[in-house]
Amino acid sequence: MARDIDIRLIRTFLTVAESGGMTSAATSLNLTQGAVSQKIKRLEALFGAELFERKQKKLRLTPEGERLMARAYRMISLNDDTRHLMTQPAFTGGPAGEHLLSPHYRCIEVAPISVSTQSIYLIVPPQALVFHHDRTTPT
Repeated sequence: MARDIDIRLIRTFLTVAESGGMTSAATSLNLTQGAVSQKIKRLEALFGAELFERKQKKLRLTPEGERLMARAYRMISLNDDTRHLMTQPAFTGGPAGEHLLSPHYRCIEVAPISVSTQSIYLIVPPQALVFHHDRTTPT
C-alpha cells in the first residue's frame, strides 16, 4: 500500500543534511533537537532505511540519504510552487498579447489564425524558452 510522504519530514531532512547536525537544524526550524530527531526517525521508518550515518555527534548522508536528497529539493520546489499557484488569483491581465495565468505560467499570443482576428495561445511554464518576434502586417 502506497503511503504519502509528509513534506514537513522532507523539509526537516534537508535542513539536517544542509546544517550537518540535529541541533543546528533544530535551531533553524525553531524546533527542539528531540523533535527533529523524531522526524528523521519517522522518515527513516517510512523508507525502511537509515538516511544518516551517526558518528561522534556528526551526521553524514548514507547512500540512501543521498538518493533521497536528489529528489527532496524537487519535492519541496513542486510543493511550494503548487501552493503558490493555488493561492494566487486564477487570472490577471498583462501587457497586450500576454495574459498572466499565475506567476509560474503565461499564456502568450503566438500567431493569428489564417485571416481572422483570432489568435493561437500557448501556455508555457517559466522554464520554457520564450522569445518575442515583432510581426509585420503583410502588404
